[in-house]
Amino acid sequence: MPKFYKWEGNSIPDSWSFGYLTGKDHDLICIRPNIRDKMEAEMALSPVSANRLLAISAFMLKRLLLRLDENMGVRRYFGGNPSKEYDNQ
Repeated sequence: MPKFYKWEGNSIPDSWSFGYLTGKDHDLICIRPNIRDKMEAEMALSPVSANRLLAISAFMLKRLLLRLDENMGVRRYFGGNPSKEYDNQ
């Protein structure tokens, strides 16, 4: 289950992220569990928001966006090659 994480101090004032603790070193908060590579992690980072309601809303919107937007990997979910259509080999 995803959960809330609080960012304190430094350049970010007290803020919240909602998601799964994942990544190679389990130090990334992402919108999907079990992130495997660096590029996937860059796309799946959970947004940081000022409060919990905004954090969970941003999580849901970004998760929906990654499912719908063809340029952000939707074909990967259905077994296609995201680069094939654009001749990026």
